[in-house]
Amino acid sequence: GTTQPGWTSNPVVELNGTSAGATADGFTVTGDNSEFRGLAINRFGDDAFNVDNGASGTVIAGNHIGTDASGLLDRGNGGSGIDLGTGSGPTLVGGTAAADRNLISGNGNDGIIIFESDGNTVIGNYIGTDITGNAPLPNAADGIALGSTSSNNVIGQPGWGNVLSGNTNDGLELDNDLVGNVIQANVIGLGEDGTSTVANGRHGIVLYDGVNNTQVGGTGLGEGNVISGNTESGVVIDANGIAATTNNTFEGNYIGTDSTGAVGRGNGAYGVHLFNGANGNTIGGAVAGTRNIISGNGTGEAGVFIDGAASSDNVIRNNFIGTNAAGNAAIPNNLHGIRMTNAPNTQIIENLISGNDVHGVY
Repeated sequence: GTTQPGWTSNPVVELNGTSAGATADGFTVTGDNSEFRGLAINRFGDDAFNVDNGASGTVIAGNHIGTDASGLLDRGNGGSGIDLGTGSGPTLVGGTAAADRNLISGNGNDGIIIFESDGNTVIGNYIGTDITGNAPLPNAADGIALGSTSSNNVIGQPGWGNVLSGNTNDGLELDNDLVGNVIQANVIGLGEDGTSTVANGRHGIVLYDGVNNTQVGGTGLGEGNVISGNTESGVVIDANGIAATTNNTFEGNYIGTDSTGAVGRGNGAYGVHLFNGANGNTIGGAVAGTRNIISGNGTGEAGVFIDGAASSDNVIRNNFIGTNAAGNAAIPNNLHGIRMTNAPNTQIIENLISGNDVHGVY
């Protein structure tokens, strides 16, 4: 696509799958080291890209997947934009240059689904917005869904985070026996500008049913995510009552503010909600670089809510809850700073919990 005469930034080669059949993919990748750049792939009956068992070294960069060539109109594929299937990987989706950015929007399922696939990198993409990154063009399910043992994947990196906003369900969902995934530098629920609300229809990030040892944010420059403006909660950690969802760490994120940490862009429900047996997770940490800003959230809800006797041994440490990033002005959570219901052995240590509408800790 990028070698086509006339290409500058938007695709000039468009693959329209209208006549390809109800179950057709745009591309099915079965071999190694395939590279796809500068294409508009739309209106296929199933996925735009299906990266199949055993395919490794695939690069998907600089494409419009589910939109027209301008990146402004919905021309969604019937399935997901990109399906990284069982046994595939590593695959690179996006890259570290503006020309590598994929626009993955308007599709009939997830923007990207990663299923039983390890070691993939997804960086620098717009998923659920139009080409500006500041207006919704929803995928019909999640922006990115990681499922069923997909481990050691990287979603965003400093300087090259993804915009995961405007999707019908969650910005990012991790589900079912996942280990060691890293989520950094993404904007989830706002636009590329870090301030316009481009809400996902449910939550920002969901860790569900046996998701362990996930790193969300970090202490390094630019590693934190902005998780704000979503219709329901910013972060959900839900063990589903049956599987350990533990040892997940959230550091350096802005949850309910804009990207400056100075203006409220609250999630509609909780900033962070732990329940159904989510245990042994850490929100914040021992040093200032681990601090999350959890402010501006909820209509009658708390900044952090830990619910249920099985949701035990969680640590909430060194966060600012109810203030701006400087800690010197209120951005209130609409009800309490922290709320707990039968949450044994919770540690609440060294937080600044101020400016909230009702109680600091309830």
